[in-house]
Amino acid sequence: GEHFRVIDPANLPRGAQSPDKTALAMGGAALSVIAALGLVFGLYMFDTSFKQPDELVRELGLPVAVTIPQLDELTGRWAWRAGLLRAAVGAGLTLLIGASAIWLYAAHRL
Repeated sequence: GEHFRVIDPANLPRGAQSPDKTALAMGGAALSVIAALGLVFGLYMFDTSFKQPDELVRELGLPVAVTIPQLDELTGRWAWRAGLLRAAVGAGLTLLIGASAIWLYAAHRL
């Protein structure tokens, strides 16, 4: 029988080597923003619907008898602008809260 002796004992790892959760969270957030912007851009660029009566006349050569007015023409521009401002503030707050949550998660994981 041979006799073995441990000279240098194994050390426990200080942290996980993979997956890097911070990098995955940041990459997922970046990809979701890119996908959202790409979706909006794609829908805008490939939209084939008619927006103005002149487009319909120019494209098909058909006369337009009646058009339905847009909502901002009925209620005024201030109501439309206030809704747009509320949407922009809401989107900004959502982005700020999400970025803060990711930052706090990453700061506590280190």
